[in-house]
Amino acid sequence: MYILKEGRAAYLEFLRNLTPQILMLSLAFFVGRKIDFTQLDWAYATPTFIFYSFMLIAIFAAYANATLFMEKYSPSLQVVRLLAELTHSN
Repeated sequence: MYILKEGRAAYLEFLRNLTPQILMLSLAFFVGRKIDFTQLDWAYATPTFIFYSFMLIAIFAAYANATLFMEKYSPSLQVVRLLAELTHSN
């Protein structure tokens, strides 16, 4: 199993990066529980903006964390990237 050998550092970094994602989602849910999404009212404009901001940050953080993990964890991606560079250089 690769994750028990060379993949340990990538896996631990992935787990360390989960903390900010969980924090952003928790803040989004905390702000979002006070919003009535069925009404279009300016009283909810600021909390709604904050809610969607935290959600976007959490989504981008999850994407970045997952792609970094896959790049570091999967050695076969390096072979694919090298082949792509070779085909584009010709």
